[in-house]
Amino acid sequence: MTHLSNHENGAARPVHELIAEMLLVRGTQDLFGLIGDASFFMVDSFVRKFSGRRIGAMSDANAVLLALGFPSPWTKPASPSSPDPARC
Repeated sequence: MTHLSNHENGAARPVHELIAEMLLVRGTQDLFGLIGDASFFMVDSFVRKFSGRRIGAMSDANAVLLALGFPSPWTKPASPSSPDPARC
């Protein structure tokens, strides 16, 4: 596995750990989808080391639908007194 240098103490860190940390720093809290050979170590680091959450799916299409229906910190629910424009 390829390693990159950590600027803080010069220790080498695995690339999959750096990618998992970058996702966390950018505000990612949940990962949706399948775990394959290419993403296994990154997802494991994201969940175990950085306390992220993995939401598994049976296919890529299902992962997209799960993510679309999942509440996001960037969207706020409509107040009960205002009508939902999607339902009008």
